[in-house]
Amino acid sequence: MKLFKRWLNKPPKPLYSYEDLQLGLMCFDDEDETWVGRYKGYEYRIAYEYHKLPKSDLLQYCFDMLSNKVALEGNLQQQKNQHKRTAVSELHDEIDDLRYFNLMFYRNDSQMCILAQLTDDDSERLWRVEFFDGRCDGIGFDV
Repeated sequence: MKLFKRWLNKPPKPLYSYEDLQLGLMCFDDEDETWVGRYKGYEYRIAYEYHKLPKSDLLQYCFDMLSNKVALEGNLQQQKNQHKRTAVSELHDEIDDLRYFNLMFYRNDSQMCILAQLTDDDSERLWRVEFFDGRCDGIGFDV
């Protein structure tokens, strides 16, 4: 019975191309289930929340964060400086060279969140920084 109910309540398919008045054109990526676009030099991704279009509050959060380049870059610089205090010295040059690669905007319960992937073009580490409701919550990496 549950399977039948799930089939009846299938979420709508997302629009594959959408132009937001503030963020511009974005296209849906089936593999990541995100809308992908570029704004002010940043690649952004907006999570699919089982609606045809991204929700307006998530779009607004994305626009607000990407429009405030001073805060976005300042948060990254602050996290890099803080991380260098505890990181081994061999990582310092790599940390200094990190910059945003793409920013994934999503909702976690009632919080607006960003999972930002970072790059320095040479590292094999997968660096990232996370934001919760606009507050940066640390930097780290996976190998």
